Amino acid sequence: MIYLLFWVLVPIAKTTADKLRMKGKPINVSNIEKKIKEEFDEMSSKIKDIDYEEAGNSLKKSQEIFFIF
Repeated sequence: MIYLLFWVLVPIAKTTADKLRMKGKPINVSNIEKKIKEEFDEMSSKIKDIDYEEAGNSLKKSQEIFFIF
């Protein structure tokens, strides 16, 4: 019940400054730079881990289903 209450009342951390504030870190250029680099590295690793062949096959199947209907 408390979780739902906080989920409704606490705003979503959208910006880098919000995310730093949420973790109790000071908002300065150095911390913002670190946070942006961390998020960039995380996104880069997700992109590297994509199986492009599987994604292509999935897209082909989706196209076949779409054009059948």
